[in-house]
Amino acid sequence: MRVTVLGSGGALVTPRPGCGCRVCEDARAHGGASKRGGPSLYVHDAHLLVDAPEDVVWLLNRRGIERVNHLFITHWHPDHTAGFRVVETLAWDLATGGARACIDVWLNAATLARLGDHWRYFERRGYCRLHTIQPGATDQLGPLSARWFGYAPDTFLTGAVLTDNSSRVIVAMDETKDLATYLAAEPWAQGCDIAVVETGWFLQGPQGQELGPPDLAFRTTEAGFVRDTVPLVRALRPAQAVLVHINGDLVGRTPAELDALAAEYPDLPLRFAHDGLTVTTGATSVGDE
Repeated sequence: MRVTVLGSGGALVTPRPGCGCRVCEDARAHGGASKRGGPSLYVHDAHLLVDAPEDVVWLLNRRGIERVNHLFITHWHPDHTAGFRVVETLAWDLATGGARACIDVWLNAATLARLGDHWRYFERRGYCRLHTIQPGATDQLGPLSARWFGYAPDTFLTGAVLTDNSSRVIVAMDETKDLATYLAAEPWAQGCDIAVVETGWFLQGPQGQELGPPDLAFRTTEAGFVRDTVPLVRALRPAQAVLVHINGDLVGRTPAELDALAAEYPDLPLRFAHDGLTVTTGATSVGDE
């Protein structure tokens, strides 16, 4: 399988307008891998788009991707759904004024309950079909099968294990707090070729400086890199671990500093993602497209 990280950022893209932190300033000065779009992936084998942040149309254009057969929405948070209109952008036909394609959208019940009434418009127009996914169920997405699993409070977030019968990719884009405990007991989640998981927050920057006040709510409510991500990768035992959802302010590190941090874990196959990173199963990462 072949996976491209369209957007490696999180709720806070990099550079964030009005932010003067060292990470955002580095992105403005150097661009390239330092700039991060909203959280999204593309799985080439199934023409599968994972999540639809606000800038998803621009992210697809930047990578030259013109075809989406499936859209997997992991959860209802705006940084993963605010670009849902991408189904219309992709499917609308100028010659007829109607739909030239219909995209299969896979989403959980919590997301459908919050946003389904708005999205039914696009379904009525023929741009998409909404499929409610169930934890533990398996659905066919073209040549790939997806085994869904629910997690986070009230299972409002869905992850997936994608397989082509010879290789496996596990996706857990966000809200991975305490997920290691759950997946450590699930053989179907372990030993995947690629694990795409949330980076989590950092308590300190590369020079030991505190990142935000100690009483920030996210320190207890959100996943942390040391507390949650490292144990999750250890539990999953993947051949490659690609870390996404990198909020510039919350990690406080430039791409080079993130690479240096990954090198501090020689027993783990960590790779901090950047926009355009493409990885394949059965091989080392192949870099930008």
